[in-house]
Amino acid sequence: MNLIKIACWLTLPVVFSCNSPRSEKAQTSEKVRDAQLIDSIVIKDNVARISNITVTGNAALIVTNERENFIRAFSYPEFMNIDSTGTRGQGPGEWVSVMTGQSDVAGEIPVYDIMNRLVRIASVNDSSLTVDDYCMLPIDDEGDALPYGNLIKLPDGHWLAKENDIRRSKLSIIDLTTGDEKATFIPQLEINDRIKGYPSDDYWIAESDGRVVVGYVQFERIDVLNLTDLSTIASIGEKSIFNKDKIYTIKAVAHDGRFYLLQSPEESGEGQIIRVVDCNGNEENPIRLTRPAYAIAFDADGMLLAIEETPEANICFRYAL
Repeated sequence: MNLIKIACWLTLPVVFSCNSPRSEKAQTSEKVRDAQLIDSIVIKDNVARISNITVTGNAALIVTNERENFIRAFSYPEFMNIDSTGTRGQGPGEWVSVMTGQSDVAGEIPVYDIMNRLVRIASVNDSSLTVDDYCMLPIDDEGDALPYGNLIKLPDGHWLAKENDIRRSKLSIIDLTTGDEKATFIPQLEINDRIKGYPSDDYWIAESDGRVVVGYVQFERIDVLNLTDLSTIASIGEKSIFNKDKIYTIKAVAHDGRFYLLQSPEESGEGQIIRVVDCNGNEENPIRLTRPAYAIAFDADGMLLAIEETPEANICFRYAL
C-alpha cells in the first residue's frame, strides 16, 4: 500500500419484509419518549473504547481498541470474561489495522485488516470464541485493498460495503470473494467545504430484511434505501446542508424491523436522543436515554444496550423500550 494511502488511513477518526411504495416524504414525530433504565453493568477488564458489540443468548462478543486481546467473549448479562484473542502488530498472525462490520447472524462480527487485505469472522456462543478467515479484500488498480469504512454481511452471501472517499463515500452490494458489484449508491449531497482525510464515518449504515438506513454525520438527514438496487425509498431532512461544526448520527443499528440512530449529545454528560425510523422511512417518536452513550445494541430479549465510557471502565446501561 503506497505511503499516501497509509497516511490517509492513519488519520481515520478513532424484521419485517417491506414492499410498500416509495415515500416522497417521511413523517416526523417530535414527541420524545424516555427509555426505562433497568440496570447497569461494568464490562470487566476493559477500559479501551469498544468499537463493536453483539449479543446472542447469554454471551456477548466485543471488539475493542486495545492492542492485546482486542476480540473478547463475555458472559451476558454479567460481562465476565470468557475468552479473548487478537494482537496488533507486524508479526505473523498479527493485525496491522483493525476495523469491524456487522453481520446478519447474532453473535458474529466481521473483523477486517485493510493493510493485510484479510476479512475474518469472529463469533461467540455460550462458552467459546472463534475467529475464522473469510476472504481477501478486493483490490484497486494499484493492488491495494479497497478502503472500506464499513462492511455488513448479508443473508444471501453478498456484502454491503461502504467504500470511503474524500468527498462522497460509495455504498455498494458486492461479492467480496470476486469483487463483483451488484448495485451502488452515492449520496447526492452538496459538501461546500473540503473534508481532510478519508471520512470513515461520514455516514453510518444498518440493514434489516430488504432495507438499508443511511444516517449522516454532518448532515441532519436520514435516507432509507431498497437493498435490492440501493434505490432511495425515503429521505428525512432532504434540505439539510453540510455542517462542518456539527455532528449528528454517531451510530446506526437495526432491530425488529426498525432502525435506531444514536445522535450526538448537545452537551457533555447529557443523555442522548435515538432517532427511530421504520422500514418505509417513517420517523417514529425518538427515544431519550438517561445517560450519555457512544454505542448501542440490542440483546435477544429486545433490551437496548447503551455503552458509556468512563476513565475506569466501559459501562453497559440496559433499557426497556
